Amino acid sequence: MLNTVGLALQAARWFPDGQKILLQANEPGKLPRLYSFDTGGAAPKPLTPEGTFLAGLSPDGKLVAAYGPGDQMFLYSVEVAQPPRPVAGLAPGEKFIRWSGDGQSLFVRSGYLPVKVYRVNLATQARELWKEITPADPTGVTAVDPILIAPDGKSYVYTAQKNLSNLYLVEGLK
Repeated sequence: MLNTVGLALQAARWFPDGQKILLQANEPGKLPRLYSFDTGGAAPKPLTPEGTFLAGLSPDGKLVAAYGPGDQMFLYSVEVAQPPRPVAGLAPGEKFIRWSGDGQSLFVRSGYLPVKVYRVNLATQARELWKEITPADPTGVTAVDPILIAPDGKSYVYTAQKNLSNLYLVEGLK
């Protein structure tokens, strides 16, 4: 379906209404950008400039968080044409996990072990350390990803990727 409009798809998320899809895609020879795609058959509508990468769609479907130039996160309006708004309150290198269920905050992560998860309020820019995540046995852990948080922020799960090996000592070989 998207090939007919000349887009190469990288990621897709349903809008809360179930009638539209948020796409990260690119035209041949161009950088990715985000599009709104109405399942009723209209052509995908560009929402962001080229060089924009999907982070997440707000719970009400009115805003999209996306990474733009310099790996900075911006909020883009889906419904109203207005300039993107930089997300203040984030530290360099922090990565998006999800929107809070009320759409007022973002959960972001930083660090390796422990992984620090912060809740950043979009209106006040207040940051609070939500959790520090370290597997019970961190031996051989190479990554903690993905981290999935419930919309109400009361529970979470994560995957810890491990790389273990055996070391053998052999004596008396000739």
